[in-house]
Amino acid sequence: MAFLTRTFTVWLALACLLGFPVIGRAEYSLSDARVVLVRWDRVYVASGEAVAIEAGMILTFTDRGKKVATAEVTAVHNGELIEASVTLGSLAKVKHFEKLQVTADRPAFPMPLLRIGYPAAGRKNLLFDCSYQSLDSSRKASSPSPLQWIYRLGEWNSRGYLLVRDSTHLSAVSWPESLLVHQFDEVADEEIALERGDLDAAVFWPGEASAHIREVMGWKWRSGTRSHGRLTATPWREGLTRDAIGLRDDEWKAIELLNQELFRGDLLPAQGWKKPLVSTPPGRFEVDPSFPGRETMERFLNRAMGASAPIDSARVIRVYYTPGWFILGDLPPETRVLVRCPVISGPKLRPYLDVIDLGNLFQCEPSPRKP
Repeated sequence: MAFLTRTFTVWLALACLLGFPVIGRAEYSLSDARVVLVRWDRVYVASGEAVAIEAGMILTFTDRGKKVATAEVTAVHNGELIEASVTLGSLAKVKHFEKLQVTADRPAFPMPLLRIGYPAAGRKNLLFDCSYQSLDSSRKASSPSPLQWIYRLGEWNSRGYLLVRDSTHLSAVSWPESLLVHQFDEVADEEIALERGDLDAAVFWPGEASAHIREVMGWKWRSGTRSHGRLTATPWREGLTRDAIGLRDDEWKAIELLNQELFRGDLLPAQGWKKPLVSTPPGRFEVDPSFPGRETMERFLNRAMGASAPIDSARVIRVYYTPGWFILGDLPPETRVLVRCPVISGPKLRPYLDVIDLGNLFQCEPSPRKP
């Protein structure tokens, strides 16, 4: 860790000498901006002042004096149409887009260095095997995180990485110039480092972060969070296709209980699930064998069903996990749950971390299967 400590010291000295703020912004209003289209987490804004807007800037939407959403600008088309990705809040309930006030924030300086805690390769969790971690976004990357395209490996040793931002990515000008990633074998060690200020932020696998660290940091989930993957619960029965039958209320409640008791609310269940077309007894849960916590999850889900009705052994709810960088609106109808990795920090950094998605910094790869 010697080179990591020296690197951090140099960055800290430079930050002090040059007067870098942690997050400096210059805000100005777009008086003639109009929201013309909202599609899931994408928002399109028409403005005659768009020539002054660049990718990487932050838009804030205010409805009758109340801030309802923020979004990161991803592109500007023909100098007039701004395309942005919602990072916090939602515009779904806004009835009159023409009445929204829009302001734009330009970071005065990028944050020079962000110290991040991250699970070490092989750290156990219930949902997926991450025995190997890769920074190469081209390897099995069905949906890579933007971070994997923007940062390159500067230095490395057995306990961590120094990642340096590629200056050619103009859309990421507000992101940290460097990420100092410390890896932890034990959750408790990572929490201690975060609590005593050795880390700026810490990434945890779903369900790992204790109630204590969440409470101490005053941390809560925010909308607009991207996922680490998706969890699907699909009912099957002989003679019926999976689209012909849906989840019963008690089956869905078992999944919600799993989220609260085993995953501390780190899963994001969709609302308005498809119910069975005909009255049908509850089925039994089968969790995919690839889950490291298959037995624990399967036992919990089947016990959560209780004795509300006799089990139909021919009806099976198959639960499986698909890795990838998803948002709720992108998921197919049969998918029910987003899998999220908490990124916990102090309150001052949260708006910044809502824009950069640290939860998907590495590609996870399982151990090779034995022949």
